[in-house]
Amino acid sequence: MTLFLFYTDPGSGVMLLQVLLAFVAGGVFYFRNLIRRALGTGKLNNSTTDVATPQPNSNPGTDA
Repeated sequence: MTLFLFYTDPGSGVMLLQVLLAFVAGGVFYFRNLIRRALGTGKLNNSTTDVATPQPNSNPGTDA
């Protein structure tokens, strides 16, 4: 039976692990739209949001 002991020295080993984890996490955020579409959990409707029409400025003290 083979026993594997993983040792990371405090300097370069942990830095390499941090770079690899950041690469994976960055990839997930970068490709999240593709992942959502592949899994079918994205938005199903592409409806536009209702935007209120701007009202003209009315100053209560002036008669315009």
